[in-house]
Amino acid sequence: RDKLRGFYFDFEKEAPGPLVKTTDAVIEKIRETEAPGYRLADIFEPFYQRFCYLEEGRSSEKVVEKIFK
Repeated sequence: RDKLRGFYFDFEKEAPGPLVKTTDAVIEKIRETEAPGYRLADIFEPFYQRFCYLEEGRSSEKVVEKIFK
């Protein structure tokens, strides 16, 4: 985290996680999301409201519309 551009908040503390460091760990965490009863961490909603509240899920569509129309 300190070798790149940095963050303006404590990413390790506030990110809804999990934070993983290897490809195997990424795969393992992705597989966990497919398990019955999987639930997002409670910290996800406050994080989303703070950093993602403007997201609509239509970014690519908006770019295509802007460029090709």
